Amino acid sequence: MNATQQNWFSRNWKWFVPSLVGSCIAVPVGIVALVVLLVFSVIKNLTPYKVALREASTDQRLVRLIGEPVHPGWWVTGSSEVSGPSGSASLMFPVSGPLGKANIFVEASKAAGVWSYRVLSAESENTDWRLNLLSVDSKQVEK
Repeated sequence: MNATQQNWFSRNWKWFVPSLVGSCIAVPVGIVALVVLLVFSVIKNLTPYKVALREASTDQRLVRLIGEPVHPGWWVTGSSEVSGPSGSASLMFPVSGPLGKANIFVEASKAAGVWSYRVLSAESENTDWRLNLLSVDSKQVEK
């Protein structure tokens, strides 16, 4: 082997080391992002989330305050536990329209496969209003 001839690492370290460091950072960040996306998609498929979004989108008082169309934000906070025909959910998520933003709060429990709603409300992010979105029809919803 010639004394001036370099091994592979000596010739390629300038791109290999940054690529390795970048991969060591990108892979865990990607895994965390994937888990967060999965959790949010599961929560957004829960009946309490869907009912709350439907009620918020169709409530004329809320539509007058934030405008139409009502778009849900991507961030959802809270907790949910469902085991067969029983469970509970306590969620908060933002919605927005052309005129403003609000946070939707929902607290529900599931018994015998039927969701019952204790809280379903909208609260402004920057003014002092809070709307009760519970209608007679939304207090109990089909399975």
